[in-house]
Amino acid sequence: MYEVAPNLHVGNETDFESTVKEHSDWPVIRICADGSNDPSGCLVRQGDKLSLVLADAQDPAGIPKELVDAALLFIGEHLPSGQDVLVCSRQGSSRAAGIALLYLAVSRQLPCESLEAAEAAFRDLYPPYAPATGMRGFLVQNWSSYINATPSPLAHERLF
Repeated sequence: MYEVAPNLHVGNETDFESTVKEHSDWPVIRICADGSNDPSGCLVRQGDKLSLVLADAQDPAGIPKELVDAALLFIGEHLPSGQDVLVCSRQGSSRAAGIALLYLAVSRQLPCESLEAAEAAFRDLYPPYAPATGMRGFLVQNWSSYINATPSPLAHERLF
């Protein structure tokens, strides 16, 4: 598990089980690939826990923007209060890492002039970053819409 920004942690399922599960005060986004036959994924929020069923698809079209948006809003909702937030997926290298990278770029904590510049800076913070084809393709396809969005995609619209 790595702290990629103050109080924002990225990791894998083992990090959650061995470290964060015992800390009920940590808001957590857990991303899993199974549990739903719905290819559009699903989202379940219970208090400060957000579960996303989001396959590590090979096709960027298999990454629902609504789920990524919900994750970004969740992080933005909890970090300002100083809470530690964990974003984790099975291996922590693609889906969780991609969402954390996008959050840091949108909140201008990483260079945002290009995805490649943001990725280079993010790899210094999180060496396990290795997005699968679908997650990387999602970032490529949606980069400018997130970076140039007005208002910011971190605005606290009520999705939950």
